Amino acid sequence: MNEQELNKKLAEWAGIPLSPIEFGIPCVEGGYEPPNFTHSLDACFKHLVPELESRELQYLLRSMGSEGHMARLIALYPRPYRPRVVAEVWDKEPSLALCLAISKLIGQEVDNINE
Repeated sequence: MNEQELNKKLAEWAGIPLSPIEFGIPCVEGGYEPPNFTHSLDACFKHLVPELESRELQYLLRSMGSEGHMARLIALYPRPYRPRVVAEVWDKEPSLALCLAISKLIGQEVDNINE
């Protein structure tokens, strides 16, 4: 999956409409361009992090020096009430690391994560 497809997948997951009627950012080929999550922590914090929090997930984003950045997603209230890592990704770019961790999460139901 290329970065453009990943940005679109993340936008859909976060509930950002991509049709011309629903959303008003610059038009591209009959639709609207999703935010550039893979290169912008600002876009990630504006759209993706609130969605994580609404699903009772927490993120950890750490610089690991020359090794790059680590993004970890943690279920806040899993049963039996112990936090549990649900995704972990390393990348040179912090925004891409967070995006790839969320991409790993997509497709899983929060109820399944919290069991």
